[in-house]
Amino acid sequence: SRKGTAQPKVAFLCTGQGAQYSGMGKNLYRQLVAFRDVIDECDEILQEDLDVSLRSVMFEDDFAELLLQTRYTQPALVAFQLAMAAHWAERGVRPTHLIGHSVGEFTAAVLSGVFTRRDAIKLVAERGRLMTERCTPGAMAAVSCDEKSVSEILAEHGGSVCVAAVNSPSQVVISGSTPDMEAVLDILKRNNTKTRSLSVRRAFHSGLMEPMLHEFQIAVERVPRAPSRIPIVSNVTGTILQDADACSSDYWVRHIRAPVRFSDGVACLLEHGVQCWVEI
Repeated sequence: SRKGTAQPKVAFLCTGQGAQYSGMGKNLYRQLVAFRDVIDECDEILQEDLDVSLRSVMFEDDFAELLLQTRYTQPALVAFQLAMAAHWAERGVRPTHLIGHSVGEFTAAVLSGVFTRRDAIKLVAERGRLMTERCTPGAMAAVSCDEKSVSEILAEHGGSVCVAAVNSPSQVVISGSTPDMEAVLDILKRNNTKTRSLSVRRAFHSGLMEPMLHEFQIAVERVPRAPSRIPIVSNVTGTILQDADACSSDYWVRHIRAPVRFSDGVACLLEHGVQCWVEI
């Protein structure tokens, strides 16, 4: 900034599942030392948790199908984001605020000091494994509609389908069993509501996640948690994450089941004067 002016408030936005693609970060890995060091560290940490190298899953075309599987997708995304954050830090760009989207909140939690990098990447790998092994397949879709209108339709016709994320005042994500989702999408299309099915194999943030919640809570309780050093906007509340929640295993379980209040979170960051937004 210019001499005599305050540094702008900077939010790092940590992406959720669905942003992955084969080869993501491959050139960054070749060119950026800070990025490469973090990817190598995460790969080494996960040798006991994954049956294939994290770098292979991220960078090699032969493993593109694995990258679409939840147990690999989630640690790959978090590793990528931690590596990007290390690169930005090396360039002198550091966040004053943090927000995630679903699994991205684990990246935010590491950058804020709630979890260590090792504990978080192993927790995320366990999270993905349990979702894959304990939860039946389902479906998700983006819906161009407000939350209230969608909720009214789901209350009458939804079955297992629920609101999984509120990304903006006019954009929500719904989630549930495949048959129930098909029925709801048919109703929405007949109402001329724009929908887009997501490339996922599990119904995140729905009741179909419940079979894995107890085991994941045990996993969280095994690792230390600390109050955040940088404010995180919670996906669960859409407001600043409280220290009691950051340190609670109950919170990280609710975080799986509750809808992602991303729209509220963005509004919260605006209220706190955030001027620069960096999607990592």
